[in-house]
Amino acid sequence: MRLVLALFLASGLSAQIVSPHPHYANHEGDLYTPYLFTAPSRVQQIHEDLVGTPRLIQGLSFRRDGSLNGAPHPSVPAKTVTLTIDFAAAVPCVTATTTFASNATSTPTRVFGGTISTPASWQVPAASSPTDFDLRIPLSPWPYSGNGAFLWDAASTATSTTDRVLVDGASPSFFLFAWCGYQMHGSGCTTANGTFEVRGTGQTLGAPINGFTVKVTTAGGPSVAQSTWLIGFQALGANLPGLCAPIWPAPVASVTGATDAVGAWSPFFQLPMNPAWLGLGMEMQVAALDASQPAGLPLAASNGLTYRLAPMAPAFSVCSVQTSTAGSTTGSLLQRAAVVRFD
Repeated sequence: MRLVLALFLASGLSAQIVSPHPHYANHEGDLYTPYLFTAPSRVQQIHEDLVGTPRLIQGLSFRRDGSLNGAPHPSVPAKTVTLTIDFAAAVPCVTATTTFASNATSTPTRVFGGTISTPASWQVPAASSPTDFDLRIPLSPWPYSGNGAFLWDAASTATSTTDRVLVDGASPSFFLFAWCGYQMHGSGCTTANGTFEVRGTGQTLGAPINGFTVKVTTAGGPSVAQSTWLIGFQALGANLPGLCAPIWPAPVASVTGATDAVGAWSPFFQLPMNPAWLGLGMEMQVAALDASQPAGLPLAASNGLTYRLAPMAPAFSVCSVQTSTAGSTTGSLLQRAAVVRFD
């Protein structure tokens, strides 16, 4: 066994890889799963996507869902979970059943047993989509030969708080839409409703529409205020005397409207499908009239936002069996998967 591990390490086959498809390294999944860290639960995930390449698996990482119907994943107070993880060779998804034991074709190997805690980064709302793989579980090294499917089987029990943690997930047969990607920059002005924030909430729409809905949503802006959505392709981050936040984009277009009583506004526009737009970053910000600002100008500005149009998700060969019943030997067989990263 030591010789096998040494050969894997020497060959460098323990590099990071995102599953169920490399697409999800840079793009949000279209679904989520409430299991794993909402205990008790048991999740078994079968992977055929990595067939062909031997690798030594030493870590398994998860990320929070970044877009919950366009809203960010809410904050998760510190949460500790008692968890076991087993790895084994597996049947392909086409012959998988709802019975956990029938899906393993080798004796399972216990690669983790203990407690894990949600990271501090999860204690604030998500500021990007996709989020980072910032919950890594170190594993006893498990050599995958590259031949055939394999599975991991995780059983958990919560030991603190009952808050749900929604882990990013995806389906191989979901072609209705894909979430946009975004990254927030800096902080917006403080208003009577809180901190002025803007996030990307748009979608790439599949057949028969085949287009992009470019959309943002604000929170914490001034109440019932005339507002302008600034859109450009170059980030400035320039300070303007008298304004409580930097000007983020060099605008080439704008959309006007008004916030509601709690400072929310969701402007959008639509574009026909054009692959040339995919991956192009648009720089955005929202500004609104606000006479209460103490800095000089009667304006409040949001954080800056880098917004990315996303391609539709690809098909993949990963499935899962899930249950929220403690000690269950069976679950629901689903054509969906938690988005994970192996290293």
